[in-house]
Amino acid sequence: MKIMIDGVFYTKEKIDFKKILEKIVEIVGEDVVVRSIEFPEIGMIVGDTCYYRCGFTLDKEVKYRPEERELKEIRDKIKNLFPKNTVVYSLKCELYE
Repeated sequence: MKIMIDGVFYTKEKIDFKKILEKIVEIVGEDVVVRSIEFPEIGMIVGDTCYYRCGFTLDKEVKYRPEERELKEIRDKIKNLFPKNTVVYSLKCELYE
């Protein structure tokens, strides 16, 4: 069984996404597999404000089935790594086999 963590975020300022990814690995664990990474680039312009889009897809083997509460905790910890004004376009933390 695996946990798939997939997120897409929009920020008003350029962020140190590499540092955020390192902290995500600390949350999820060293044995995470990176399936895709999208480093910040201009992804949306609204009026005179531009937003940088970034994202990732990660997999991790798990030995037990985490409860929904544990998956929510992972999502919340990841959200908290981003600036407060970040638009969380999507953030999934799902189990699959």
